[in-house]
Amino acid sequence: MDILPAGNCIDALPGSEERLKYEAEGCFLLTPGWVRAWPSIVASMGWDAVDVRINPGRYKKILVFDSGIHPLTDEEVLDFFDLTEFVVEICPLDPGHFSSLIETFIARLRRLGEIA
Repeated sequence: MDILPAGNCIDALPGSEERLKYEAEGCFLLTPGWVRAWPSIVASMGWDAVDVRINPGRYKKILVFDSGIHPLTDEEVLDFFDLTEFVVEICPLDPGHFSSLIETFIARLRRLGEIA
């Protein structure tokens, strides 16, 4: 059973229409968790500083969807900019789409008798 009707975590947050709009504008979409994981991802891939800056080269900027639950600090934003040399823009996230997905999933579980 699919947990949520979304292709990935970014689709689950703002929705696929919003994701497609931002991607068409040249945005590399992340969450604070992905920003925090990026240094480990880079290390595991064996990338050097040049690789880090070349691989996301088709993007114009990095857009971080922030729900406000565990936002990036100014230092984390600056560290990520230093790592990638990309403009990092924080986009406050309206939880409406994600909340709707969760409510739909819970209703589905109730219909299936998985929860009361």
